[in-house]
Amino acid sequence: MSTAGGALMAPKVKKVEREHPAWLRELWHYDPAYPYDTDTYAYDDWSTTDPYYMHEEVRLSPTNRHDVFLGKAKANLLRCLQLVGQSYPVSREVMIRDLPEVPGASRQRPSVIPDLALWPEQVGLDDPKGLSWLRHGAPLLVLEVLSTSTHTKDLEDNPPLYRAMGVQEYWVCDPDQMQWEAVYQVGDTGTWEKVDLQGKASLHSPLLQINLRVHATDGFQGQNPDTGQWVEALTSVRQEGHAEGQIEERRNSLRAIARLLADEARAAGLEEELTHTPFDRWPTVDDLYWRYTGTSDDTP
Repeated sequence: MSTAGGALMAPKVKKVEREHPAWLRELWHYDPAYPYDTDTYAYDDWSTTDPYYMHEEVRLSPTNRHDVFLGKAKANLLRCLQLVGQSYPVSREVMIRDLPEVPGASRQRPSVIPDLALWPEQVGLDDPKGLSWLRHGAPLLVLEVLSTSTHTKDLEDNPPLYRAMGVQEYWVCDPDQMQWEAVYQVGDTGTWEKVDLQGKASLHSPLLQINLRVHATDGFQGQNPDTGQWVEALTSVRQEGHAEGQIEERRNSLRAIARLLADEARAAGLEEELTHTPFDRWPTVDDLYWRYTGTSDDTP
């Protein structure tokens, strides 16, 4: 404290910027003056709500609900591949460049970032700059999660683009209604077709050779072709009774999801839980997602 003309002078207080978590401050596009909303949105190196960066190949951040659904969708898609003995690489929000021209489109898009994409086995996903359609080809399957900001793009702009690229299946899921919003597939005739979803609780994937449905707790599920059991469906285990085969299927599903979301050390405690806890008290996919990632589908 200092004096001037005998009067006490209050010390200057340095303005403190809004406190942001360390992981957010490490993002290359981080702006300490911007009012980030980490309770609602999921930020990373290529997603933000800051409009200043929207034109620099940075996309609009998904909401946390959108982010949680995608996490569960990726885990369950990998689980479906296990059921049918496949090991395709699955990417989440990886940019695809060098796109084909789409007849009738109002503009040529320089790139697209599918929420989830399943690729041929030989495609590597370690390029931080994304993949090239000309060099790597098209993903076999694309899943987009519907939101207000992407509604037109997902339902109107993307189908002709993915068809031109050679994508075999395109799914659009609504995480709020927990239903398929649109599905396109290359059918038996070899043509790209929109699937009539009217009255259908599940659909068949010609690519994966498995039946699929959207489940309120677990995202979407695959049906075990050998047992008929829907993986990760605790409700169906209860309804069908205490058949050991069904309980073992659920146990294997939870183990697989844990291995996908956490390292071996963090997932080790689940085995004891499955051994000493009644099956109707076992965790759901949402429980495991909260446990291993710190987020929940209940996030507003």
